[in-house]
Amino acid sequence: MLSGEAFSDRTKLRDFGFGPGGNDRQRGAGAVGKKVVLVTSLLAAAAGVVLATLFLPVETGTGSEELRQVRLGRPFWFVVQDQSRYTPPGDVWTTRFLSPWECHFTVVWWRFAASAAVVAGGLAFLVSAAAFVIRRVCGYQSFQAQQRE
Repeated sequence: MLSGEAFSDRTKLRDFGFGPGGNDRQRGAGAVGKKVVLVTSLLAAAAGVVLATLFLPVETGTGSEELRQVRLGRPFWFVVQDQSRYTPPGDVWTTRFLSPWECHFTVVWWRFAASAAVVAGGLAFLVSAAAFVIRRVCGYQSFQAQQRE
């Protein structure tokens, strides 16, 4: 028989969607809502990470053609910026996303979506791994509590 404390812990885990229990009716709409929130959060976080990569430095040649098409963004480039107004010294120039008022840019939306999807997949893998570890640890602890009784 479970003690009150162990039962309380299982109830908390079930409420967060980690533990066993509940019937299909209890899991139905709540589980779908949680998944929608999780997917939306993952996509928003991925879009933020991908947009932040615009400010990572990239190397480009210093010729006028190369500076006219500086490709920015990771994991796939998705912004092309015209930085030909500058004349940097040397053969290679390390640059980043510059002011849109000074240097015009174009967004390739399908590449942005692909980058966001790849990053969201990576984040989903990390969240799944964390959930797996939490389930293992909590399951092991509740098993130990049952054995003590």
